Amino acid sequence: MTREWFLDSAITLAVLAGVVALLQVIWVLWRDTQARRARVLARMGSGYGAVAGEDAPQRLMVTDTRLQRVMLRGDISVSESAFRGVLFLLLTVLVLVVLVWGVIAAVLCLATVGVGLWVYWFRRYSARRLQINETLPGIADAIIRGLSAGRTLDNAVMKALDEAPEIYAPLAFRVRSAIEGGRDYVPLFEDFADLYQIPPLVQMAIGLGTGQRHGASVQSVLAQLAESLRGQQQLRRDFMAMTGETRVSAVLFAVVPIALAAYLMLANEEYLQVLLYTPQGNRMLLIAVAFEAVGIFWLYRMVQGVGRV
Repeated sequence: MTREWFLDSAITLAVLAGVVALLQVIWVLWRDTQARRARVLARMGSGYGAVAGEDAPQRLMVTDTRLQRVMLRGDISVSESAFRGVLFLLLTVLVLVVLVWGVIAAVLCLATVGVGLWVYWFRRYSARRLQINETLPGIADAIIRGLSAGRTLDNAVMKALDEAPEIYAPLAFRVRSAIEGGRDYVPLFEDFADLYQIPPLVQMAIGLGTGQRHGASVQSVLAQLAESLRGQQQLRRDFMAMTGETRVSAVLFAVVPIALAAYLMLANEEYLQVLLYTPQGNRMLLIAVAFEAVGIFWLYRMVQGVGRV
């Protein structure tokens, strides 16, 4: 270890400390702005953070309502301190990567983390949408049974939601509060459908709204909706079975080149040095990433909609 090495290390640590301090200042200023905004909205009575399903006790504690909505779709609960810690950890790692390997490596790391987080969120979101679509016919049948047993429409809806899976708990809470307060609960179904992009739930809301306003019987509408949803689910299962090989091939074509490139770069340090520290290597790396992105997008478009609800 030479004197120059120690000097370079000291400079690197000093730069890193300065960057971290600057990020802390920016974070404190941003938090103060968000806190003032939250107090103003609270005084105005705007119900800060009032997105679909959030009349129930809050699980999400980050202060950005758009981020709350995204996290609610994926059923992700993160506290303010945990979110801040993960953000600072990610920024620190990126700064270290920039100082050690350069900007190209930092961009690749950031893209990898972003894609990984998006895949994690999208799988959870898709699973929740699938659960809602699969259980919606049962809710329609429960409402029909309640009406056949002599209950009013409001009581039948409330009873059906109380017996529904846990994913409907926020909607059940808001509907019960609206019914007990004498308010219209149909917009709550529309908000819940908009949150998870469930068109059949909008159709159910239209039927319930018609029955609530005009006193018409909604049993036939709900029965047809439940039958239609079951038919769609059966078609989806058959289609998934027929296209299983295509979807697996698409995943392999998208993942194998990335994994092979990562292995080659890690196994051969000289190859990695050429890619990261020479203009020709940077151009090769950018071209490879561009072609891989185009290929993934093309495969995604080919299988888009397969098995989706």
